[in-house]
Amino acid sequence: LASVGHQDRAVRQAAVWAVGVTGAAAAGPAAPVLHDRAAVESDPLVRAELLAAMAKLDPEGTAPAATGALGPDSPPELRIAAVLVCVDSGLPWTRAHHEAVLALLPLDPLVADRFDLSRSEPLH
Repeated sequence: LASVGHQDRAVRQAAVWAVGVTGAAAAGPAAPVLHDRAAVESDPLVRAELLAAMAKLDPEGTAPAATGALGPDSPPELRIAAVLVCVDSGLPWTRAHHEAVLALLPLDPLVADRFDLSRSEPLH
């Protein structure tokens, strides 16, 4: 968990990803660490990874953060992660989701090789 705050962006992203794939069993000790990091993280890819990891640990608790990240003030990497978290969490599809996806077109640069579980792990 300490690596979630590492100075190297790639290390932070890999650490957050690793915490997320541990699943709900790790939510107790990990969720507060991820929430604290999300409050100060500035890198768009790490922010997106944080949102995805938090959604895996606490889908209901992460829904407000995901919905809040849909707007145009969020970086594209975070916006697409927010759309996917909302869909994976079973939230209803709204105009905000629709507008976010349309604004992000074309999506390929944002999702290619990032969301395929066999190819997207950070250490690949």
